[in-house]
Amino acid sequence: MKDVTANIQEKLKDTYDIIGQIGEGGGGSVYKAYHKRLQKEVVIKRMHMKSRNELKNRQEVNILKNLRNSYLPQVYDFLDTGDEVYTVIDFIPGESFQQLLKRNVRFTKEKVVKYARQLCEALVYLHGQDIPILHGDIKPANVMLTPEDNVCLIDFNISGFFEQNELMAIGYSKGYAAPEQKALVEEIKERLQQQAGLKEGEGNAIVNMGGVTETLCLTQEGRDGQATAFLDTTMDSIFVDNPEQRIDVRSDIYSLGATLYHLLTGRRPEDGRAELDMEELSELSSEAFAYILVTAMEYRKEDRFQSAVKMLKALDQIAKLDGRYKRLLWKQRVELLFSFAVFLAGIVLIFAGKNISRTEREEQYTAYISKLEEAVAEYNQDMFEENYTACLAMDSENPRAHYEKAVWMYRQGDFEGCMDEIQSLLGKGPFEDRVTMANLYLLMGNCYYETLDYGKAAEALETALEYDTENTAVYRDLAIAYAGNGRSGDAKEVLDRAIGKGLAEDQIYLVQGEIAKSRNDIETAREMFQKCLALTADDSIRMRAYVFYCDLDKNSTEALLDSAAMLEKAIRELPLGSTGLLYERLAQMYINLEANTDDMQYSRKAIQVFQDIISNGMSSYQTYINLTILYEQAREFEHAHEMIDQALDLYGENYISYKRKAFLEADEQADKEVEERDYHGFEDSYKKAVELYKQAGEEDSEMPLLEKIYAELVQAGWLTE
Repeated sequence: MKDVTANIQEKLKDTYDIIGQIGEGGGGSVYKAYHKRLQKEVVIKRMHMKSRNELKNRQEVNILKNLRNSYLPQVYDFLDTGDEVYTVIDFIPGESFQQLLKRNVRFTKEKVVKYARQLCEALVYLHGQDIPILHGDIKPANVMLTPEDNVCLIDFNISGFFEQNELMAIGYSKGYAAPEQKALVEEIKERLQQQAGLKEGEGNAIVNMGGVTETLCLTQEGRDGQATAFLDTTMDSIFVDNPEQRIDVRSDIYSLGATLYHLLTGRRPEDGRAELDMEELSELSSEAFAYILVTAMEYRKEDRFQSAVKMLKALDQIAKLDGRYKRLLWKQRVELLFSFAVFLAGIVLIFAGKNISRTEREEQYTAYISKLEEAVAEYNQDMFEENYTACLAMDSENPRAHYEKAVWMYRQGDFEGCMDEIQSLLGKGPFEDRVTMANLYLLMGNCYYETLDYGKAAEALETALEYDTENTAVYRDLAIAYAGNGRSGDAKEVLDRAIGKGLAEDQIYLVQGEIAKSRNDIETAREMFQKCLALTADDSIRMRAYVFYCDLDKNSTEALLDSAAMLEKAIRELPLGSTGLLYERLAQMYINLEANTDDMQYSRKAIQVFQDIISNGMSSYQTYINLTILYEQAREFEHAHEMIDQALDLYGENYISYKRKAFLEADEQADKEVEERDYHGFEDSYKKAVELYKQAGEEDSEMPLLEKIYAELVQAGWLTE
């Protein structure tokens, strides 16, 4: 063993100091090491074989290196020394759940639910990548519990990457693997034994080792290329013969459920998933969590949660699952019709007709609504528009689709549009269901809050509380609105009532931070928001905590730098579709920093942020106007013209675009030598801006300045009236 370690140290000595071997598994040997350049401890895994496709392996590790999530380790490098392959990842302090379970450590229901949310969030992130990533081997041994009592999902060396819906790697861990995963491995084992010349008993190594490819190359020593080609052909053939054996994200969901089952009961699930004891699971946790576990571990993948997003939504709504509704869900096997998610609120809208549809038409409409919810959760505009149109075509008066439209507008930052949609819904009411009314006013209150009208926000939320005194989200947001309105005493009173109703700890810190801010206790506010971020597994709460934190101090350079760093961290952690607001705020932070320091590097950073907004498909008209101004200030006139011309092409003619174009022309000509100046481009844009401004009938303080510039140019003889 010492010789092996010394050999690895010699190969990697330029960058790493090998501390010692800390593990051995089917996929490879694991070493703890010190990264000299990063000056931190890392884990190096030496693979037992060379990848069947080195280029693809590099592509996979490049994808993994770009992953940023609180519950995943950072992947640093992929090393090929010629005869061996290594991967380098974060060293995660703590113990694996397998080690804890072996010591008979038991976990409370609250802890298991917390870990469930964190692991589910990690899967939402992995499965939501441009090339979705399937972990493929979720089990207690691959989940670390850190000293901060948070999870970290480790061991990506046998992860599956989906490319054109084809699985590239597969593993099998007894008791935790989904039935289709086990069936696929057994099928491969049998075919290899029959056709690839494996000796009797060698096929068993496939089950014991994590990765099929690794085992195949070990047992076919000297014939890697031939073995790889055979494996590809074998897997393709199996998928054609038995498409139900395809592995997908629902296989990870099964493994997650099995892992949580072990944490809750202290027993590893039986291989193949025997019938689960609902009564036992309910006693150990709750009926709602038992239902979630059973659904995650359904034998048929069609009966499980169809995405990690849906499972996370169920976990977030445990408190809302009363006994009667759970029985209804259990009987009908429908997918969480109770959840009409509101961004930043975590609320449920239950319209008057709550019974599961019995006609085909009603079932189809419900399916469209489910797709709308999924589109809202995943920020999928095409999916949303397609299903919203389908809902209107079937029943244009049904409020459910209009409510989802309001939620969509809220999440896109269109708060005025969201409030208009809610007012339209309220005009069709009042609805008999008081929860329906409460949730409409809750969403309206959030809209007012986002537009900084804290008084109206409080009024709407007070109305919501009159309709529903049990929803902790109403208490939470009312306390925040009171704090924003300077009513810290009222906010504290409402927070105390919320705590009495069972408000979660992360949300308590969120409200306490806003109350401290209203009292101008900035340091306490920062501390509360940081505690919220360290604890929460809810993206909507994390978003609010980051935004509230960065609103604490916008004046000092030190505070702006701190806020910019926090926003960068938020953008790395949160799902891409939810980060549009964060990008805009980050750009503004850089603009403020440039104003404070006169350091043009911050303008360059702001430009890059706005370009990222465009690249990520989150741009608006204002994005192009902001870029025009920033490029103009940087004296990059060609780029500034490109931006304003794109604004005109994408959003049509209006006086603001021509106003900016005129200012740009004036600045550009003033930057030239006198004999090279030509203000006729400015004149054309100015006259177009004035014409459209008169038609708009608006007030704009910049237009008199533009007129003054024009008059001065005429007076100086550059232009004639």
